[in-house]
Amino acid sequence: MPNYASSMALGGTIKDPIDDGIIFLPASIALFEHFMVEMNAKWEYVFDPHLDTHDSVRQRSRLLFAKILFCSSKFVNFANGTLVPTTDPFLQSRLCSLARNLAIKTFAVGDRSIETMQALYLLIC
Repeated sequence: MPNYASSMALGGTIKDPIDDGIIFLPASIALFEHFMVEMNAKWEYVFDPHLDTHDSVRQRSRLLFAKILFCSSKFVNFANGTLVPTTDPFLQSRLCSLARNLAIKTFAVGDRSIETMQALYLLIC
């Protein structure tokens, strides 16, 4: 009998926001940096800016990476090569949907990594 994780249709198709074409690399870097500079303090410095870089978080946890970008996208948007204080509801909804799908998959496989805990912490704040 297959387990829940292997029976999920989402499991084979979920990638990170850049691989899925939800966001371009320069925009993800800008949103990630905005989060680390402007929002990390609001979450009691859960992340170390020297260790938790854009590339390292993206490599370690797709869930955490998507959640950070989603949090940042609620306040700013990347347009014409710079961050602007207007938001993009379409981008927000796609990042939110991806983060939810990744959270479901994470629960299904029983991931208990620190990155998963950090993502869940952001989810409840």
